[in-house]
Amino acid sequence: MATPDVKDVTYNGVDYQLLTEGKANILFPKNNEVFYNPVQQFNRDMSIAAIKTWRDVMKDEVKARWDKKLKKNP
Repeated sequence: MATPDVKDVTYNGVDYQLLTEGKANILFPKNNEVFYNPVQQFNRDMSIAAIKTWRDVMKDEVKARWDKKLKKNP
């Protein structure tokens, strides 16, 4: 698990911290009014992996049903 990359940036005249985690870029107000829990990065990564796996399994199941239906009624 990599540590998120944090940089100071200014956008539209407002100072932010730009946090990069994986492919996501998140702007946080410089005064840090937003809660961010970096310890949960592993949980977020696992959730994404589980959702992608579920998507792939469902796609395969739907394709198998269509293939079966097409063989039954050509």
